[in-house]
Amino acid sequence: MLEKYKSLLFQNLGGIIIALDNEGCVTYANQEALDLLGYTVEEMIGCNWFDLISGEGKNSQLHELYQSIISGKTELFSRESTRDIVAKNGRVISVAWRNNLVRDENGDVVGIVSFGHDVTEEKLARMRLSLHHEIAQIIMMDRPFAEAAQMFLQAIGLQLGWALGEK
Repeated sequence: MLEKYKSLLFQNLGGIIIALDNEGCVTYANQEALDLLGYTVEEMIGCNWFDLISGEGKNSQLHELYQSIISGKTELFSRESTRDIVAKNGRVISVAWRNNLVRDENGDVVGIVSFGHDVTEEKLARMRLSLHHEIAQIIMMDRPFAEAAQMFLQAIGLQLGWALGEK
């Protein structure tokens, strides 16, 4: 009976809820998580979370950190973090997470339950505001057009994470 209530609670809480076992495999995903990421429950349950949501080359780093936390070698310093995840369609989504260790009756860590919410729009709004500020500063410098144009491109490139001017 308790499992039924827990499931109803998790399905009706606002936000994303993901539970992982000690190997990093998904044991639970609520409907909001499925909808946001574009997966079915059958596609997610039992799959390695880090393989599902990581950009290329990042899953091993995240999985190693996870294993270190689960084994007790690394403390879960911050229960709150913001990480970019990749949806099934390739869209990058910024999620603010609150992570909670799950322990068995002996006190051993057996997984993590994470509660999250999509902060992609807020992150983009902060980036746009910062870019507007940088552009306003460049305009106020009263530079020649060619110099100002290069500065504009550098400011935009930095905001987008582009490596400009490197060969």
